[in-house]
Amino acid sequence: MKRFVIIVCLLLVGFIACQTPIEPDPIPACEQNNTASISFENRSVTNSTYDIIWDGARIATIGPWETTQKFTVSAGQHTLDFKISNSNQKACSTSHPVLIRCSENYSWFCTG
Repeated sequence: MKRFVIIVCLLLVGFIACQTPIEPDPIPACEQNNTASISFENRSVTNSTYDIIWDGARIATIGPWETTQKFTVSAGQHTLDFKISNSNQKACSTSHPVLIRCSENYSWFCTG
């Protein structure tokens, strides 16, 4: 009889444990939104101020030896230009960074 009670108790515990839903790990926002983080640096040897042109839009202006805040952008391929501020002159060649989803600490710079 004692064995029977122990077996019933174990079965009940197992049944109750199986009925408790397990919460899945939350999906990070970068996976849900397919994003990455990036920042930009101005390593100008000419002490020029640069406009950061990301996918055709100016997103920041930075002085010599400054670094921007982190930007959250879509993962994938982009177009990046560093232009000398108040002009249309490129400080460096156009680049096409490819950002991997959820990557962080990408930092692009120009030394022009």
